Amino acid sequence: MTIKVAAPDKQFFPILKKYSQGRISAYDAACEIQDMNIPGFEDPGASEVIVWAKMAGYGIPAPTREEAQQQADEILKKSTES
Repeated sequence: MTIKVAAPDKQFFPILKKYSQGRISAYDAACEIQDMNIPGFEDPGASEVIVWAKMAGYGIPAPTREEAQQQADEILKKSTES
């Protein structure tokens, strides 16, 4: 299934860049975009932020190998504590 997504508005490129750098989550980026009240972008979702970041050429955040290992270790620790 293919869903068409409107091209991102250049007004929220700075928000997309913050997301792509891992400084905010896709959800928080969507909330910031919604707060801008740009016609046609009144209710964006996190999935749209991900697509827009790629469309704008920023890409999506990618943890380093060390960060990914730390996150995995934390998840495994929590799962064994239950």
